[in-house]
Amino acid sequence: MKLKAELKYILQIIRVYSPISRKDVAKKCQISIPKATNLINALEKAGIIAPLAGESSGGRIPQLLKIQDDLFFSAGIDIGSKYVRIGLFDMGGRMLAHSKQSHNIETPREITIDYLSKEIEVLSKKILVPYPKINTIGVGITGIVQEKEGKCLSLRNTPAWRGLDICNQLQLATKIKSVYVLDSVKAMAFAEMRFGKGREIQDFVVFNIGVGLGAGIIIGSELLSGERGTTGEVGHMHIRPSNELCVCGNYGCLEAIASGWALLRKCKKAIAEGVETSIGESKDLANLSVDDIIESAHHGDKFAITMLENMAKDLAVGIGSVINLLNPEKVILSGGVIRSAGNHLLEPLTRGVKSTVIPWLQKNIDISLSELGEWDAALGAATFAADKAIKEIFFEE
Repeated sequence: MKLKAELKYILQIIRVYSPISRKDVAKKCQISIPKATNLINALEKAGIIAPLAGESSGGRIPQLLKIQDDLFFSAGIDIGSKYVRIGLFDMGGRMLAHSKQSHNIETPREITIDYLSKEIEVLSKKILVPYPKINTIGVGITGIVQEKEGKCLSLRNTPAWRGLDICNQLQLATKIKSVYVLDSVKAMAFAEMRFGKGREIQDFVVFNIGVGLGAGIIIGSELLSGERGTTGEVGHMHIRPSNELCVCGNYGCLEAIASGWALLRKCKKAIAEGVETSIGESKDLANLSVDDIIESAHHGDKFAITMLENMAKDLAVGIGSVINLLNPEKVILSGGVIRSAGNHLLEPLTRGVKSTVIPWLQKNIDISLSELGEWDAALGAATFAADKAIKEIFFEE
């Protein structure tokens, strides 16, 4: 079913700002309330949007609008360095079913694609959603992504994934036509814009501080992608001369100095040289993980705390530079390392950023942890894909 083009913007406003009143729809669309009402009635008649009661501040209770939750469903996939997360979401962003599996990035891509396809079908059966009602798939990948072509250019220096047309592969495996891919940190930013701390903010940046580093940038309530879809690769900013080789092949990158894998490399080296620490006392050095370092910091290990503080100082240089460049209203931190480390990273990072940015910005810096949790990339990918699918299903391109 195709709808008139004039309904496109109305539907987009309801999708982004729901629940929203007719009056506010008219205001945001800059049209009269009667005209907005006629267009809204057409969307209601088509079964695309639904009314719900609002809260009254005195007088008549306003009728609010939202897209039907079960209009169709979206699968959100987050392919990370350690895990693959899959969630099924309704149109309101509610996760109805999910699964999380350990992921070895050296696993042949055919096996991973096959697993993703089968798991989506398994999850749909769990919630009794007919498989055809899963209209779209959004994929967030921890790597460099060419969004327009739907290709993964690099996944943590794993040659097998380079150049993979993941959209086409998933389309063939799942028989779902609408598949979209984006960098996982962009998916995180999209989730924050719709459901998190960025919902009422036009300009903000999300930093993913995990095994690697990246940034999702929202300017004017739009996700920045760039000509090839690689905007936000802050992990590959050159912050100082260094002999540490980055996964991209260059030296001096922020990710090679202040990411989760850089922290692990530095700690392993220091432990091998005999530093006094409780990190991984019962483990072989080869099996040491970032989680071991963070756990030791939480238990008061001075070396672990110092290493996290040093990581925060280096991160502050990169994040402060982005703030100087973009002047965002808010900075939101996400990713496994920052979530686990908490104030061991957040407090020295915030102090470091304030000493890095230009004086005029120091008083207004708003840095905080995301509240969406570890499923933010899957949620953002599913929401991003659902937006694209709405345009495909209901409007002529």
